[in-house]
Amino acid sequence: MLLKPGHFCWCETVSRDPAGSARFYGELLGWQAREESMGPLGAYTVFSLDGRDVAGASASTTSPSLAGTGAYWLSHILCADVEQLSEAAAGLGARVATPPTTIPGVGRLAILCDPRGAPFALWQGAGDIGPWPRLPGHPCWFELNTAAPEVAAFYCALLGWRMETRRYDRDYTVFFKDDTAVASVAVLPPGSTAADHWLPFFAVQDCGAIVSRAPELGAGVRLPATLVPGLGRYGVMVDPFDATFAVKQNL
Repeated sequence: MLLKPGHFCWCETVSRDPAGSARFYGELLGWQAREESMGPLGAYTVFSLDGRDVAGASASTTSPSLAGTGAYWLSHILCADVEQLSEAAAGLGARVATPPTTIPGVGRLAILCDPRGAPFALWQGAGDIGPWPRLPGHPCWFELNTAAPEVAAFYCALLGWRMETRRYDRDYTVFFKDDTAVASVAVLPPGSTAADHWLPFFAVQDCGAIVSRAPELGAGVRLPATLVPGLGRYGVMVDPFDATFAVKQNL
């Protein structure tokens, strides 16, 4: 089964030290790193696991329009026409931080900030893209963390997503593309100083062990390993370069 437009297809950490990020995630998740060229966007680090590419890392200097954002994970959404969708996003109140750019032999990329400022990317690939396997070390979910959940309407208008409320330990808003769940919304707690952001989740075999190991490698723990009945155990961390990510263990 191939991924369809409107589904997440990639994620990368935008870091002031991609080599340092490679060391951290290599130790924590077992990723291997190699460097490739992104054409006009410069050098790019690709992370792989067991021969399959799982994520990437780019230097924050390659996105000068987002230079003040700090380190973050940038989640990519597959689309059929990056120009058309970028224009539509701008019309809905988004900011186009990096206009549609060709990565030779790979595809076309645009980086945007939604009306609340959360960065995300649109990706128009040059070939077919398959889904990630639900294996340890691979991306497995994406969640919009926001202080204003009404921004979810932007993504529905742009991408044709619909929202449903699911009850677990509390009510969750889940985005669907057709009949497939693609992402969720988490409301930042009152008083939070965190900016709106997309949070990638990576599958792990033992959430508790990963969250315990992270501080030894220089990371901070935002949420210790927590059980959500019906969903599994997950934890949220901040890597040594201030990019926030999560891990999830299915039970």
